Amino acid sequence: MGFSLYFMNLTHDEVVDADRAGLAVFLERHASVSSEAFGDASHAIAPGTLSFDGAFSDLYLDSLDQEGPVTGGIWHATLSAQECDFIFELCVAGNLVIVNPQGAPNLLVPGPGRDVAALPTFDGPSAIVSVGSGNDIRRQLTGDFEGFERYRDKVTGRSGAPLRERDRERDLE
Repeated sequence: MGFSLYFMNLTHDEVVDADRAGLAVFLERHASVSSEAFGDASHAIAPGTLSFDGAFSDLYLDSLDQEGPVTGGIWHATLSAQECDFIFELCVAGNLVIVNPQGAPNLLVPGPGRDVAALPTFDGPSAIVSVGSGNDIRRQLTGDFEGFERYRDKVTGRSGAPLRERDRERDLE
């Protein structure tokens, strides 16, 4: 369960290179980020090498040494606070926008100073939104985040004490 999100630097309808120097500084600050290879392609962050709130993540980032634009993404974002904060910082460091293939908002623009007029255009209200924090990312993607968290916790069983206590009491009956 989760959202698929893609991280890339866009100018109009073209994918252009990320800020590699900014990403390198970000990766240095996050020493726990692995540079293991995944499959036959090298990644700066390989899927399965990070965890947020105790759950493994499939977030990835292309190698900073590759030819062509550096992009990244996450196939099953849980939108936890820790995960969204990491995504926000990563995207700000690399001058990356967040592409949401699920629909509006289609693009989330982290941090200040991005020329929104240079981004691809989408029809409809709130197709492109600016976000100033990881919490803004969660709010834009989930609307009623507390409702989403309750649903996520019910489905994944990661709900914390209240549901576990009820399950234990039910098992004792």
